[in-house]
Amino acid sequence: MRIDGVVNGDLLAFAATVEVRGTVKGDLVSFGKRTVVSGTVEGNIYDFSKSLDLDGRLDHSLCGLVQSLRVDNRGHVGEGIVVGAGEASLEGEVNRSVTMFAGNADVSGSIGRELTMSGDNLTLTDAARIGGNLSARVRQLTNVHIADGATIAGKRDIQIRVRKSRFTRPRFYFHQALWVAAAMLVGWLGLVLFPGFFQASTQAVGFGLRSLGLGVGILAGIPMAIVVAAMMLVGIPVSLMLLRCIWLRFILRRFGLVLSSDACF
Repeated sequence: MRIDGVVNGDLLAFAATVEVRGTVKGDLVSFGKRTVVSGTVEGNIYDFSKSLDLDGRLDHSLCGLVQSLRVDNRGHVGEGIVVGAGEASLEGEVNRSVTMFAGNADVSGSIGRELTMSGDNLTLTDAARIGGNLSARVRQLTNVHIADGATIAGKRDIQIRVRKSRFTRPRFYFHQALWVAAAMLVGWLGLVLFPGFFQASTQAVGFGLRSLGLGVGILAGIPMAIVVAAMMLVGIPVSLMLLRCIWLRFILRRFGLVLSSDACF
């Protein structure tokens, strides 16, 4: 989809590629694989594309959830940016604040107010200009690269983002205790309301456990008997015969020839 003319109002676009070369006098809401704005959007941009390239002029704000964001050096944002992206590159001009949740963020343009970033890597080049504070939450301090020529008018607040284990939180144990208490309450109500059902189920489970134990014993006992027999010279032929019987049973079951559990092996 390509817009070369003038849209007198909002534009809602669903397309593989959305390209705005003309003018949108309202908001642009885009769902697609790629969105390119080289013209003018007089309202806001709400973008949920795989990639967004802003080469033109945006009079208000940009809000989006994208994999890749790029504001070209010719791009202009009249207000602010709030975006979640895998890769973010700001080369143009943003009049107000920028808030980014990004894996990698590169800033080489101008931001009028604060820059707030949370992610993995942050890079400010020599051409970067920030008119307010810089706040960053990263995994490691070495992931923040600020060039000597970068200008930051406000304060720098760079912190390491630490994830606390849920096992260190009292709320975790409270929730577990609550779930156990709820399970016990449900079980008690079941015993009171349906006593006959639970007695029959208990007997069935008892028979099932005995059958399970017998099956596990046979499954583990036969290979052990084969190994013990093979360790003796006299038992080598016996172990070979047992292996052949097991192999024959597997082949017969494979083709559906053994239908009863009472058959040999």
